[in-house]
Formats: sequence, C-alpha cells, structure tokens
Amino acid sequence: MTAFSRWLWLALVFLTTQMVYLHTLNPAFPNDDSAETITAGVTLGLQHPPGYALAALIGRCESLLPLGSFGFRANWGASLLASLGAALLIFVVLSIFDTGWFLGEADPKNWIVPFCGVIGGFSMAFAPTYWRNALSAKGGTYLLSICLQLLILCCLVYSVRLKKDVRSKSLVFSFFLTGLGLAGHWETLIIFIPALISFFIWTRKINRTQWIVAASVLMLGASPLIYLPLRGHLNPVLNLGAPDTFAYFGADLFRNYFSYREMTLSGALFGLLKGSLSLNELLGMIQKPFENKTEALLLYLGWDIGWLSFIMALFGVAQWLRFSGKRILFFILLSWFLLWSSNFYYFNISQTPDSPYLTLKFFLSSDWMIFLLSAVAMASLLSRLNHFKKSLSLLTAVLLVCCLMWKGNNIWNGLDQSSGTVTYDYGQNLLKSLPKRSLFFAESDADYFSLYYLQQAEQRRPDVIMIPAFTLFEPWGIQSIEKRNPELGLTASSVSFPDHFARIIYASSELVEKNVNQRPIAFSNFNGAFHLYFMNRQKNIKIRSSGLVWLLDSPLIHADSCLAPNRLMTRDLEEISSQRDGSLDGIHKAYDLSGSNF
Repeated sequence: MTAFSRWLWLALVFLTTQMVYLHTLNPAFPNDDSAETITAGVTLGLQHPPGYALAALIGRCESLLPLGSFGFRANWGASLLASLGAALLIFVVLSIFDTGWFLGEADPKNWIVPFCGVIGGFSMAFAPTYWRNALSAKGGTYLLSICLQLLILCCLVYSVRLKKDVRSKSLVFSFFLTGLGLAGHWETLIIFIPALISFFIWTRKINRTQWIVAASVLMLGASPLIYLPLRGHLNPVLNLGAPDTFAYFGADLFRNYFSYREMTLSGALFGLLKGSLSLNELLGMIQKPFENKTEALLLYLGWDIGWLSFIMALFGVAQWLRFSGKRILFFILLSWFLLWSSNFYYFNISQTPDSPYLTLKFFLSSDWMIFLLSAVAMASLLSRLNHFKKSLSLLTAVLLVCCLMWKGNNIWNGLDQSSGTVTYDYGQNLLKSLPKRSLFFAESDADYFSLYYLQQAEQRRPDVIMIPAFTLFEPWGIQSIEKRNPELGLTASSVSFPDHFARIIYASSELVEKNVNQRPIAFSNFNGAFHLYFMNRQKNIKIRSSGLVWLLDSPLIHADSCLAPNRLMTRDLEEISSQRDGSLDGIHKAYDLSGSNF
C-alpha cells in the first residue's frame, strides 16, 4: 500500500466523522462536567479532582480559537480528538498487516485490509458512548486518553516491525506518551503501565540504562501536573481541591475527597479483617454496585459495542494466536483485562438508577481494543471468502457497510445534541432569578457548573457570589472562600471540627448570620447540602420563591425583587428530556417545583 493511499483512507474517516459530529455537536454544554471543563480551559481554573491538568491546558488553547462560543470551541476540540482516534485505529490496523504477521491470511495490497480498517474506525467512531463523548467538552478528556493509548500502540508495532535500535526509541516515546496521559485522565492510563513494562521485558533487549531513561521521560511527560499547585496558589474562582500545598495536591491527585464513593475491594476486605465491617455489611455494600457494573458491562457489549463486534473480536484473538506478533496481542489483552478488572475493583459507585450509563465511560478505552481485533477477524474472514469466491466477499463487505449505516441511523436521534441548550438555559434562569448582590448556595452540578461557566467564561452577573455548598465540607473549600471573599466574614478555617458535617453546619450558619441583613441569600430547588445541613435545622425560618431559587426572608427582600415563574425561558426542554440517561430529571424537577409550565 502506498503512503498516499494510506493517508487517503485516514483522511476519509477523519473528515466523514467530523461532518457527522459537527451536525450533532452540543452548542453549549450538557448536564455533566462539560461546563466545568470549558471554564477550566477559558479561565485556567482547576476542575474537580484529579484536576485534569493536561485537559485544562489544551482547553485554554481551544478557547483562543476565533470560532463561535467558548462552549463550541471546547466541544469541537472533543470531536477532533474523536475523529483522530478513529483515524489512528485505521493506521494501527494497516501497520499491523504491513508487518507481514498475517502473511497469506490477508494481503495488505488488496482492498480487504484498508476496507476492514475503515469499517473498524467507523464502528468505533459511531459506537454510542464514543459518539456521545465526541459531542461535549468533558468527553474530550476520555478521548484524549484513547488517542494517547493508540499512539502508544503505534510505537509498540513499529518497535517490533523495524530495526532493533528503534526498540529503545519506542520505549522512550511510549513512556513519554504514558506520562502525558497521567497528567490527564490518569486512572485510565495507569493501567497500561504494567502491560507496557511486560511488553518490553518480553523483548529482552532493553538494558538498565534505557529503563532509567524511560522512567525519567515518564516523569517529564507527567510534568503538566505542576500546573495544579502553581495555579492553585493563585486561588482562581474555579479552584476545586485547591492543590496549593503538598497535602492538598496529593489529596486532589488521588481523589481522596471521593474515597467514600470509590471504595476498593481490597479496602473492603481490609475493613472486614480489621473488624470495622461485618461479612453481611460487606456483602451488602458490594451487591448493588456489582450488579450495576455487571449491567453496565452487558449494556456496553450489547448496545454500545454490539454482540457481533464482540464475537468477531474473540474470533480475531483466535486468529492472531495462529500467527506471529503475539507480543502486541499480549499487550492488548493484558490492557483489556486490567481495564475491565479495575472497573470491578472500584466497586462502590453511585447506586442511582442511571449508574450503569455513568459506568460506560470507564469501559470506553476498551473500544479500540475490541474494534481493532474485530477488524483483524473481518480481514481474515473476507480474505477466505475472496479466495473462495470474490463476489461473496464483496457481498459480505456491502452487508457490513449496510449494518454500520443502519446502526448509525438508529442511534442518530438519541445522540443528537444540536439542540442541547437545556442546562445552559437553566443557568441563565438561575441568574435571572437572583436579586442583585445575592449570595447563592449552589446545591447541584447543574447549579454550580453552569454558573461557573456563565459568570467566569461569559462574565455574566459578577455581582452574584456563588458558593458550591459541597465545598463547605472541606478545609480547602473554607479557605478558598475566606481568601476570595473576605467581605463575607467567614472564619471557619480557624475552628477545629470533629468531622466535615460539623464544618458545613458551622460554615453555612455563619455565612447566613453575617450576611442575611447585608445581601439577599438564595439557594436552589435541588435538595443538596444547604438543604440538609442548614435549612433542615431551622424551624421558623421564612423563605420566598423567586423563579428557580428560594430567598431567605429579610428586610432586603421585597415582592418586586422576586421573579415570577412565567418569566423563565427555556428551549426544547421536552425534546431533550427524551434522552435515555435521564440526566435532565433534576432540572425538570426544579422547574416543576418553581411552578413553571413548559
């Protein structure tokens, strides 16, 4: 295959997927972490742990493009990474067959190999979870990880294919790429390190000096993590985790703030041995999350990947075992096993009804493994049919194309986010509902992420002070508020508390008491931390409704300062509510509680 024809196939897939993604791209942000991701790029802020330093730096570059809104720029960046991932998958398939490992099984010079590579690339690009992540900024974090993984695989293929001196260079570069991944979504990339080390140990051609160089380059690749403490020291408005000290940096990087939600299997067993957990408690803790993850795995294989593609991938493994290049296959299978087993190792995930859908994104990195092996199987199958009867192989190829188009057409409407402005409009309505100079306790992701974006990226309503109520649980959250808004009079950082519950009760009470006669105090319709730890403890407190928020009654609040529900505006609320993950249920409920009718 000529270099021109190789790049032609890559360009075909890249440009075709871009056309589809741009037609379905979200114009603002969905109800996930995308608004936070966009804001982190625009303002160089710090996202929730582990901070995603590399994503923030890339997002900053995207925000400087003179194209559309900040949301469009970041979402388009995610779609570019998705198209790049699909193109890289084709490149890997073509490179594998060029090595001659499958000589006699599929000739890389005929149409079968590039066709199977293209089908594999399109299959991954239009797998539902992959496609959904290509349409919004948060998905770009996971897709960047996939692109790095495929680049690492390219290094390994060429280390086996070319001369021996290439092997040490590929070792260095693959570890550099792994380091870059650790500066982004490190939870996904770290599981590839054991497979990567095992691959080069198997070659038996790497000396100690080269391993030292590889480890040094790994740390060099991870150097964007320095951004977290440097930026945290400047106390930006978006400063989740505030990693400006060594202790906070470590807690932020390793997600200690979420440890109660991400209990590991070994941690639970240790608790059993320590006596802090009984066997019945342990089984009760494991059962529901394990069921959710099993459901997510079956959903992933049946709906996202498709059982046919998964069966073809297993057939591809069987075929590959008959030929050479098994080190590459070993790397893929070990990575696959580590990825899936780690999902069950961290078992204590959210137990909400839609938690299987939330778990799908953590299976996302196995997409390229399955579709790569499936492409190998297709090439073997079509080659055999071609030897038997050419017309039969052509007919099978046409059927594969038709199946791919049929699947894409069926899921298009469910994934189309081109009208996905509900969360953006919800944030706009929150700001409209708040009187001037309000102190607003934001109680859900939809509250604070949308307001982070609107206030910091689009510079709307700077007079409103927004406090994500959950940050009052943490010492770093208290300290950030005291540094950024000293006029609020918060002094909770100087007080010792027995637990984080006592901290949020004290901090929220102090903020209300010192500001209730100074500025309007508001909270949202979500039953969040402010409801639980302040409002539920008040017996005679009076409140007034204003649009989507509630105001604590005070001499500052007058009837004309409250927004009537009929003045709230939104677009396509009913249409977007049909999406299958139910992520907008909370926003719908907030509108219902406000008395709005849409």
